[in-house]
Amino acid sequence: MKRLEDLTLPQSLQSKISTLVRRVSDAQGDVDIRMAVERAEGFVEGLEAARCLTDATIEALFIIIESAAERH
Repeated sequence: MKRLEDLTLPQSLQSKISTLVRRVSDAQGDVDIRMAVERAEGFVEGLEAARCLTDATIEALFIIIESAAERH
């Protein structure tokens, strides 16, 4: 599995995605976890729609988000 640090991203995206993944990891309770996941996934979906990143990077980001949620 990839780690966020392994991806080559512009610093502004790295910072924002890191914050969103941390919110998923830190969330408590099913509702808060789901909300944090949806917010992070929505951000990645926006990047996908804008075609800012490769398909492989987008897929890796979704996997990273889901992995953060599963750690609970």
